[in-house]
Amino acid sequence: MRHLTKTLVYGILIVSQMRQNGGGEMSCDQACFAAALAVVFGILPDAVRVSEILAMPGVQTADFADGDEIFADGTPAALGVLVRGGAEIVRTSGADGEVLLRTVAAGDAFGAATLFCAESAGTRVRAKGDARAVFLPRSAVEAVFAADPRTAVGYITFLSEKIAFLNARLATFTAENAEARLAGYILRASGSSDAFTPGMPLSRLAELLGLGRASLYRALDALCAAGAIEKEQRKIYIKKRAYLARVSGGTT
Repeated sequence: MRHLTKTLVYGILIVSQMRQNGGGEMSCDQACFAAALAVVFGILPDAVRVSEILAMPGVQTADFADGDEIFADGTPAALGVLVRGGAEIVRTSGADGEVLLRTVAAGDAFGAATLFCAESAGTRVRAKGDARAVFLPRSAVEAVFAADPRTAVGYITFLSEKIAFLNARLATFTAENAEARLAGYILRASGSSDAFTPGMPLSRLAELLGLGRASLYRALDALCAAGAIEKEQRKIYIKKRAYLARVSGGTT
């Protein structure tokens, strides 16, 4: 069975809860907001609590067109929740380029890591198509903690999982050889899927992994020759996940 993300699981629970209560308690935007809060705070809020949080001082909702900047360095610190549409999280790479870190969809949150510190994340969240986001300032998040201390524990857990994920990425980038770095990246980026398309040109991927382009191409050829992957244009098909895990040395 394909792995279900926490956001999707909470979304299913919210829909089930609405049906049991006769439906109509939350709009689609509110349901996405509730699912994201459940992931970040570890507590599934009901319709009343969602309305209370949305009405807190400083909480804002904004609409964005394709390509608009939703969140970046210089914007007020906030916990952002995408409630409609999609977005890309990118990092500037070099003087004139950028690297796509990940894509987010309705029900995903961003900005949690820098909400309580002045440190720059160096990333930008950019709308991919029409999008809508809700922004919770630090004061609103602190009010959520004060109302239910369990949410503070949930927030710490959420950030701890982020740190573990970043540690795994760091291990990928510092693996001993090109094949190990590439194998670790493929396993991490593909998740539970057996096919995926890197969200960047191979030249950018080489830079992200700290490799020369020639080294990356040789690593791709080696993994293909071993039957671990197949490459069709930009798409990569995983054929031997266990082999990739062994080559990566557990760097996923």
